[in-house]
This record gives sequence, structure tokens and C-alpha cells, in this order.
Amino acid sequence: IQKDASNKLLEATTGNLVWKIDSKIYTPSSTLMRLNGISLEVFLKGARQLGFSIVETTSCTIPAGAKVFFTNSMVHFISVSTIDNSSYPTDLLFEKKMSEM
Repeated sequence: IQKDASNKLLEATTGNLVWKIDSKIYTPSSTLMRLNGISLEVFLKGARQLGFSIVETTSCTIPAGAKVFFTNSMVHFISVSTIDNSSYPTDLLFEKKMSEM
């Protein structure tokens, strides 16, 4: 996980991180020094088409209970169940709907 000098979450070393809480998808803000990759844009476009709101955040942490996803050009997107010592639930229905887009 990469963070900026003020400890704000930016991205993973080889892709982007996003997390889902209810009907919102959170992504580190584009005002931060993160890469704005094509895979991230495709993921966010698909989430919008499914009715999710996109929230750019400058949060330093991913909240407990959030469903976390990693995006890059090799895997498109994949669930993340553990970061450091924190565990996150998966959302198989959301994954299925997104993979059908």
C-alpha cells in the first residue's frame, strides 16, 4: 500500500485500491498523487452503470466492513480480503455483476 507524506492512502504498488460501502464506491482522490489508470476508470464506469455513487476521498484508512477491490490491467479487478492485519468481507454478487459488464 502506498501512502503520501501525510499518510493518506494512494494506491497499491501495482494498481489501484477502491472500496465499497453500501451503494458507494470510494477511491483515493484524484487530487492526491495517485495514478489514474485505465483499469480504475473502467471499474468506476461499471460501478456507475450499476447505480453506485463514486466518492473520491482523502481518507487515511479503509473502514472495517468495507468490501475492498484491487484494479490493474492484468486482473481487471479482484477482491482483497486482507491488508496488513485487517480483514475485509467479500461481495460475490457485486463481483459477478461487475465481471459481466
